[in-house]
Amino acid sequence: MPVIGLTGGIGSGKSTVSAALAERGADIVDADAITRSLQEPGGTVHTAMVEHFGDSIVDTDGRLDRAAIAEIVFNDSDQLEALNGIVHPMVGKAMRDRVESAGSGDIVILDVPLLAEGRTKDGKSKHDMAAVLVVDCPVDIAVERLVSDRGFDEADARARIANQATREDRLEMADFVIDNGGSLDNLAGQIEAAWQWMESMRDERDLTAADVAWMIDDLVVRDGLSVDASVDAWLDEAETAVGRVQRFKGQLSSIASDRLVELMREIETIEEAIYRAGSYAQLRFSVDTGDGALFQAVQERAARLSTQLLFVELEWAALDDDVAESLLSDPDLEFCAHYLRSSRRYRDHLLSESEEAVLTEKSVTGSSAWSRLFSQLSSEITVETAPAESEGDDSGGRVSLAEALAQLASPDPEVRRGVAQRVNEGLQPTLSTRAFIYNTLLADKSTDDRLRSYPSWVSSRNLSNEATDESVQALIDAVVSRYDIPHRWYGAKAEMLGIELHDYDRMASVAEAESEVGWREATELVIDAYDSFSPKLADVARRFVDEKWIDGPVRPSKRPGAFCSYAVPSHHPYVFLNWTGKSRDVMTLAHELGHGCHAYLSRPQGLFHFQTPLTLAETASVFGETVTFNRVLEHTTDPAERLALLAENIEGSIATVFRQTAMNRFEDAAHDERREVGELSVERFGELWVETQADMLGDSVTISEGYRDWWSYVPHFIATPGYVYAYAYGQLLALSVYHQYEIEGPDFVEDYLGLLSAGGSLPPEDLGAKVGCDLTDPDFWHGGLSIVESQLDAALKAAGRA
Repeated sequence: MPVIGLTGGIGSGKSTVSAALAERGADIVDADAITRSLQEPGGTVHTAMVEHFGDSIVDTDGRLDRAAIAEIVFNDSDQLEALNGIVHPMVGKAMRDRVESAGSGDIVILDVPLLAEGRTKDGKSKHDMAAVLVVDCPVDIAVERLVSDRGFDEADARARIANQATREDRLEMADFVIDNGGSLDNLAGQIEAAWQWMESMRDERDLTAADVAWMIDDLVVRDGLSVDASVDAWLDEAETAVGRVQRFKGQLSSIASDRLVELMREIETIEEAIYRAGSYAQLRFSVDTGDGALFQAVQERAARLSTQLLFVELEWAALDDDVAESLLSDPDLEFCAHYLRSSRRYRDHLLSESEEAVLTEKSVTGSSAWSRLFSQLSSEITVETAPAESEGDDSGGRVSLAEALAQLASPDPEVRRGVAQRVNEGLQPTLSTRAFIYNTLLADKSTDDRLRSYPSWVSSRNLSNEATDESVQALIDAVVSRYDIPHRWYGAKAEMLGIELHDYDRMASVAEAESEVGWREATELVIDAYDSFSPKLADVARRFVDEKWIDGPVRPSKRPGAFCSYAVPSHHPYVFLNWTGKSRDVMTLAHELGHGCHAYLSRPQGLFHFQTPLTLAETASVFGETVTFNRVLEHTTDPAERLALLAENIEGSIATVFRQTAMNRFEDAAHDERREVGELSVERFGELWVETQADMLGDSVTISEGYRDWWSYVPHFIATPGYVYAYAYGQLLALSVYHQYEIEGPDFVEDYLGLLSAGGSLPPEDLGAKVGCDLTDPDFWHGGLSIVESQLDAALKAAGRA
């Protein structure tokens, strides 16, 4: 949806051009028409102007008396400023609302006569536009038209033109110019050329999802306040509620259930406010890591507030089990019962209140600060594009790391080799700094785990995931025992491609040509796939697209990767992508929309139960990918295209199950060595990375020298240590869930939606039971791995290598 600014001086023929573009299907957002509408009696501008200037500006018919207004404002600069302060924000908001309501495939024209006059001091437009179209004509011709067509006298016409921006000012900001100094036939030809230009821009912007930007201000904005002031207001509200909670201190040992309900409702109010402010700050930081001041400020203030609530966790954990269970039997506590039960799992790892307070507040300038620095450094990694082929060729440049990595799916081996080499070079400038950050966080976690008496580096993550160390190790062992699956695939792939397979060839497409997918096509495909399973699920997914809950394009300073932010259950979730227009991005979209649907459907569980443990958090996302893949495969008959799809499917499972497990093995080795030996060098990190990756890749993949540094851009190692095994857990669980769907058919849909709607209100075993999965069965993971093996067999059969 490109938003094109349209402007032109009086008499230029801008209105004629605007009407012609509307006939071709453009969505015209006319600033003058909106202003007139808002100035009608009952309109917001009309009401605000009368409140400020009084009834003297209103005619007997209730309409604004423009002459009276002019007499006031043109003789008083303060009143003119007041008028502009009323009109411009309201008109601007109405224009933005109109733009936001446009369809993703529309060409939107902002018809703004004074676009050049409305620029800020730095010369930028006050409107967010992809480009500017200027209708231009010589002054003498414009004067002639005003005199002959609109009844102006010549002096008045020239005066009106002189009061506007100059032709030079408008032409300076133009991306495309329509010269309307000639005949109507000539104008028609130029309008058609402009339309072709806008359509090509729409297609180009669609391929890069350039116009897919989320609208996050409504997460925090409160009436009459700016965004930043609203963030402060939410934190003020939390602070006030924290003050009320202090009266419960020292009382939990003998608290009655009705008082516990009162306490938990207060905490719910606090968490709601902190989550809103924190989610907004984190989302804003994600799209611009160079602007972290608000993010840091919110973290610091939230940490200070959290320290004042530590007594609740400590006093609750100190209760005897029978006392706690007696309290939780009160049905009025159902909204937080599982949360309170789960929190008691930490009682053997809690410190004193003063110690907990120090750790909480220091974390903002400790681990959180290091994580933020890593995000900034990672977002600043750029990769040189292919060098210019000849002198004067300006095709050389730099792209983001995400864009470069996407090129590793190219069918051309020389492209992949060249990209990998340039990625290696792009990782070097801050590599030692990123290694230092990781070393520091490894040591920080070691200290924290020692103080809290966790038996291993991953125990705290397992506890958070409501999983035992033994069950997680069973998952890891099961996956490692089936490394033969990726070994077989990479051996077959090397034969299919007829090359020595290197690490940078792992994701190479087996298709003859690299396909590109635009945003509209991708969203329609994914939503159609969701609809084939459940219209209710498709309706939720469609809201993410239509209501601007997604941020799509790659931008400078935007953090890499993709995620879904649950935000708060009283609002709605958001999806974050780095869209490169590659076919794999479609599955990433299906994946993140799965998270989004899960988050949206679990909102009725309330703040304490709407988020699931990480072990189940990937279930809906992988299920969404599987539904999408099978829908696409169902409609693909060409053998070569089917092979490409089946190859992409098995590679997705290998990446999610086996590669993530290999990454867990790297983490395990790094944490253990940091604790037993001390600080790791960049070279040692590289050795551990290559060792753990080689185990998974097998003899069919040659690991290049530069690949040893590719651990250094993975954010999960930094921000959420121990996270990555959840991908394998979620993939195998989701494949098993999908297998149940294949067995049960449509009757399964309601059970699945029930799983999503339950959020985190039950233990993982109980949630799995909702869809017929026994997570306590040691053989469960082998069943999921058998499904992955069947994916491998299907791909090999399609390739003629079964």
